[in-house]
This record gives sequence, structure tokens and C-alpha cells, in this order.
Amino acid sequence: MKTRVCTALLLIFTLLLTLGLGACSEKLTDKNSVLVSAVDKEGNTVFSQRVKVKSDVLNALTAFESAAQKADVLQVCSGGFPASINGIGGEVEAGWLMFVDGEVLRASMAEKGLSAGQTLEARFVTYADYFPAN
Repeated sequence: MKTRVCTALLLIFTLLLTLGLGACSEKLTDKNSVLVSAVDKEGNTVFSQRVKVKSDVLNALTAFESAAQKADVLQVCSGGFPASINGIGGEVEAGWLMFVDGEVLRASMAEKGLSAGQTLEARFVTYADYFPAN
């Protein structure tokens, strides 16, 4: 009798553990996450991570910070804009610019909501290429 009870408890424990681990390892896809990445001035990918969208909209700043942390990349944001990524800081004429679905983000990441399937990318660019002088 003791053996049956122990066996039953072991099976229940194993089942609960398996279900719990399955929930933690949900595959991130375009349907439930955003792709966040950073590309340095040489065109090298600094990091690329998917971040789960837990509600209808995910704040871009939260997504960026979460992805960088998952990739173990040091980043510093100031005013909702990246100031430094992996030790690479902005310069007078060049720096980090954010793009959502390939379009320049012209507002703070803190003000931008993202939906599943969107992309958020930090690119180290020459500012004049995107903001020509008058």
C-alpha cells in the first residue's frame, strides 16, 4: 500500500513538474512577442532577442531593456533613448537611433507601445543621414 501511494505521489509530482516547465519554456514567435535587436556602426548585431508581449501592448523601453538583459548586454538609456549599448556611446554626429518596423522612432521608447509581431531595433547611425541640416 505504501509503495502505491509513493508511486502515485511521484507520478503526480512528475506531471506537475513537467507541466510547469512546459509553461516556462513557451516558444516565442511573431504571434506572441516582439523582436528586439541592436546593430553597431560596422553593421554587426550586438544582440537579437524576442520579448514576450504579456498584454495587448508592450512598452518599447521595457522591451528594449528586457532584451538587452536577456542577452547579457549592458545598456544605458536616458530619457527613453539609448545612450550606450555594450560600451558604445553616442558621439556629436552619430549615435543610437531607434527603429520600429524599419521606421525611425521619433519619440521616446517610453511613449511607444509595441504589439506582437513588431520589431524594435537600435542602430548606430550618422545623424545627418536621417536628419539632414536645413
